Amino acid sequence: MFPHQFKSLLETFRSIGESLRSELSSIKETVKEQERTIRDASNAADQKRRELSGIIASAIESANKDVPSYEKNQRNKEYRQQRRVLRATGITAGATVLAFGAAAYYACVAKGQLDQMIEATKQTKRAADIAACALRQNQKQFTDTLEEMRAQTKAQQTASSVASDALHVSERAYISTGAPFVNWQGKALGVPLENKGHIPSGPISILVSEVTTVQTLHPNEVPSYFADACWHRTPMETLDTGASPVSISVGARYFDAEKIKSGLESFQVAIDVSYNDGFPHAPIQHWTACAVSTFQNGSILSNPCAIGGQMKSIVKASGYPDPRRACPNYPN
Repeated sequence: MFPHQFKSLLETFRSIGESLRSELSSIKETVKEQERTIRDASNAADQKRRELSGIIASAIESANKDVPSYEKNQRNKEYRQQRRVLRATGITAGATVLAFGAAAYYACVAKGQLDQMIEATKQTKRAADIAACALRQNQKQFTDTLEEMRAQTKAQQTASSVASDALHVSERAYISTGAPFVNWQGKALGVPLENKGHIPSGPISILVSEVTTVQTLHPNEVPSYFADACWHRTPMETLDTGASPVSISVGARYFDAEKIKSGLESFQVAIDVSYNDGFPHAPIQHWTACAVSTFQNGSILSNPCAIGGQMKSIVKASGYPDPRRACPNYPN
């Protein structure tokens, strides 16, 4: 039963109660009227007995004749009044019972609704727990998938890096120098430069340090001295592959063939080639070499020298990087 139905029932019970109160008021007025009638009749009888004291016999006889009829009527009135009272009491009791019954029914309905609400709350909580569990599972699956994707991405990046490094190593430009040779007429030392890689190189910078050492035979002179020592840098835009080697001409201003043949003069050169290997953003590559002129079997030869200490000595003796020690006639 819904609250508006219970309200309608209460309105019905209220109407019944109003009717009962009206009827009880009517019964109460009737009882009071009967009491007044009895009291007036009793007063009238007393007066008559005082006025008719002389005719006691007739009054007694008359009274004896009227007593049974009066008592009968009185009992009938009292019986009717009792029936009215009992009926009103029964109606009131019935209404009270109905009111309590309605209240109990409403309480039962309310308890049922409360139980339903509690059960619905439990179901909602259970559904929320299931949803939360599913969300946690989805989050875990997402996290696992994300980690797997990261691992795969890292592996792909590693593979790509390895492939890129392999391509770089196999295809880059490799610049090196060949065997030096002596140019007698030009009084210079030639150094071949070639690209043995698979692609043209990028910009090239060639640092040349040259030293001419002279030995003396006079006892009052220093045993040896530098007749000439300087450095210069030669730039190149690129060096292609498969082409003829490019010669670097290292000038010797104090080149003396006779002194070289007699072992009194030695020509030394150190070369540091810095270049881009043809790949953008690749680190600068280096190639180093050094040579010393010697006289063997009637010929002047230029032999490779030690890359370590001897090359450092040549660079130091040339005065690099002091610009005042730069060789003349070179755009350093």
